Amino acid sequence: MKVRIKDGSFTDASDLKKIDSVASGNPKRAQQIDDWLMHDVVRVLLIDEHITGYAVLDNYFFHYDHIEMLMIAEAQRGKRLGQMLIEDLEQLAETDKMFTSTNLSNSMMQRLLSRIGYRTCGYIDEIDPGDPEIVYVKNLKKENAKK
Repeated sequence: MKVRIKDGSFTDASDLKKIDSVASGNPKRAQQIDDWLMHDVVRVLLIDEHITGYAVLDNYFFHYDHIEMLMIAEAQRGKRLGQMLIEDLEQLAETDKMFTSTNLSNSMMQRLLSRIGYRTCGYIDEIDPGDPEIVYVKNLKKENAKK
């Protein structure tokens, strides 16, 4: 099994939408994937040259690096592929902190974040009513950060 991570490109759009558990039933998510690809903020994980996951890194969260999206194909979840993508993003970090968030109902993502050193730092109600968003932060090693 050969795993590699690369920058996303427009040629990946169709495959990203196929593995995204929301995009098939939500045209807004499908458009969002196109927008992320247009802004060069997508990293794609491939197993044996088949797209298996992706992550989106931006700096819109108070100008800190922020993992906006992490998606692994459903059949491949639980194999530490999400961890590989997050660690890849951490290497690209330009700030000394990395933020992300997940719904209270997403226990798998919460376990992943806790396992790799992220800690809760707040929550946001009403994005998904009845399922608050938990905000996480990780202090990165300063030698990795450019700011």
